[in-house]
Amino acid sequence: MNSTVIPTSQITHHNNTSYQRGGSNGRRRRIISSQPTQRGSVLGEDISESANSGWKDRLKECGVILDYKSELAELVVNGEIALNDAYEQADWIRNEEKRQREEEEAEERHNAQIIEDLTEAGAQNYLDLIEDGSLTPRQAWAAHLDDTRKEREREDLLRRGRSDLYSGMAKALSTLAGYGGYDDIEILMAEYNPDELKPIQLAEFFELENLKLVEHYITAVIEWRKNA
Repeated sequence: MNSTVIPTSQITHHNNTSYQRGGSNGRRRRIISSQPTQRGSVLGEDISESANSGWKDRLKECGVILDYKSELAELVVNGEIALNDAYEQADWIRNEEKRQREEEEAEERHNAQIIEDLTEAGAQNYLDLIEDGSLTPRQAWAAHLDDTRKEREREDLLRRGRSDLYSGMAKALSTLAGYGGYDDIEILMAEYNPDELKPIQLAEFFELENLKLVEHYITAVIEWRKNA
């Protein structure tokens, strides 16, 4: 970006005070605007649509400088520092403030979630410690997790056991359901040879005793499903 010096007639300070060049000696005279200005804005942004877009950008950069690094405004006016250099310094401050603000907001959301989780867990002792300032929400949550670690490990173990149990059942039912459409089981099993099973020990599951257990299980599951 080329260095640009903005005429003093275009710079408006954040407190609504502007300077305008007047007279042949180029002296500046102070003008107080009755119109309030917003952060990041400068008077003159409503220039005609035919104005050069680059000029609008320069005006906006002036607004950023006045809001975040106002001590550089006079240096830009006097040509002691390029507008681009002053803007970069002011813009860095603006972005840093934005970053800090976003971090604070994220921390507030995180702390609110911790308090909600502690409330749901019935951990009133830790909520009290947060309330009286003894612990931060993060510290309270870490302590709560440490206190409940063994209980959570036990619950996880039980959960994995249930998952393995019912997943195994579902896989077995999925296999059986795949053969449920055969009308003639005699044709399906006509070439059955227990010696070809891998491993051969699987043949015991075709024994009548085991097939009756399967029948009992299927009947019981059907009744359970009907009543569930």
